[in-house]
Amino acid sequence: MIKKYLSHLTIIAFGLVIRLIYAIYSHDFWLDEGVNYFIAQNSLSKVLDALSHNNWPPFYSLLMWLWQKVSFNLLWIRLPSVIFGTLTLIIIYKIAKKIFEPKLALLTLVLAIVSPPLVYFSAENRDYGLFTLLTSLMMLAFLNLVQKSNIKNLIFFILSSTVAILTHYFAILALISLIMASFLSLGFKIKLKTLFGALTAISILILPWMIFTFGKEKPDCLCLGPILGSGATFAFMSLGGAGFITLKRFFEPSTPIFLKLFLTGFLAFSTLIFLFAIKFYKNPKIRFLLLCFFLPILFIFLVSFYKPLFSVRSFIFLVPIFLILTTYVLDKIDRYFKFKWLFIIYLVSSASIISLTTQRPFFNQEPLWQTSTLLASFPHQNTQIVHANLYTYLPSRYYYPDLNQQVLAHDLPAPLFGSLKPNLFSTFDPQKSIILVYAIDRTDNRKLQEVQRNLYNVFGQAKNDLMMGKIRILVFSK
Repeated sequence: MIKKYLSHLTIIAFGLVIRLIYAIYSHDFWLDEGVNYFIAQNSLSKVLDALSHNNWPPFYSLLMWLWQKVSFNLLWIRLPSVIFGTLTLIIIYKIAKKIFEPKLALLTLVLAIVSPPLVYFSAENRDYGLFTLLTSLMMLAFLNLVQKSNIKNLIFFILSSTVAILTHYFAILALISLIMASFLSLGFKIKLKTLFGALTAISILILPWMIFTFGKEKPDCLCLGPILGSGATFAFMSLGGAGFITLKRFFEPSTPIFLKLFLTGFLAFSTLIFLFAIKFYKNPKIRFLLLCFFLPILFIFLVSFYKPLFSVRSFIFLVPIFLILTTYVLDKIDRYFKFKWLFIIYLVSSASIISLTTQRPFFNQEPLWQTSTLLASFPHQNTQIVHANLYTYLPSRYYYPDLNQQVLAHDLPAPLFGSLKPNLFSTFDPQKSIILVYAIDRTDNRKLQEVQRNLYNVFGQAKNDLMMGKIRILVFSK
């Protein structure tokens, strides 16, 4: 048995190693990870209260609330996502095998181990790795239920769907799309009685949380509009972390021209390959996958004309479908043209993007660990460190929890902000050196300018003006 699946196990083990290396070396502990980390430091009741004021459901944070009781080490904190990401590889293989032949399933697995979005979110203290695993399980459970309607498959579908929704609300989109696609695709049908029973059970299970969080103040979504959002979503499918992190930096002069050309070329290549799947729309299996992919994007596209909801990262649950369809098209092209290198080109390009982001061509523009270390090098007793916002404040607190630091501003609801246990700035101490820290493209300039004017009035010009990538550190003293 082991011998039969040795190649599969080897590929999955390789995927695990890639994700472990990426979790250790790819990028510093940053704002979004910090929010999850500090929320999990509270009592269970405070965690639930904080999350009821956030845009995330509670499951991942509750899991981390337990996990972080063992250690606060960065790799340990990111390890659950590494595990979830590796398990997702197995589920992607199973889905592809259920829809297509084993050979295509194995090729899909190979692409998945170096998929930039899957690798990136397998290495962060975020809910996206778990979300991708659960939505993939939901899809597999649905296909099992279509194939054989028994109590075991029904329970599997109900539980995977429920936990997925309690991990990320976009799982509702995934669920609705699965159902619609099944009824619009020949060969993918399910009994209405079974479906209604499953949806009723899922609704009952998620209802307590929905009631608890309903009507509470939530932070604004930092989301894109319909046009830019849909384009960015396609970029994300191919480029992953590099896609959303570099959207605004991609065209900056500091980005090497060869990198711009490579990323643009691969984005065009991968998107064309994927869109070529539309040619096979008459195939019910392809139609099912295409509908599962495009229906959630279409829904958010239409809603975003009223209220922008394009959170590009939240579409990570579509990446497995993207990879399955891409593999299918690559195989078709290779067979038709008898050109066997197209798959290799795609594979090497994806792996190259992972390698590039591991070497930090973009992340090093905001070296949060280095910044924190520099702040810790100043004399603690005679220094007041003030961060413009949470972006640099939370990572610095993670790296140096005993360092006395303050934050100027935030835009979070009070219970959510309070769960981070912040040290809020009140006034400057003229007897101390004042260090003002901010990321130049992630800060409310009006608030910052007001604070800087006050500092200039009290201290005059800054004694030191340090730049660490895009993070600026101003040192004022008398």
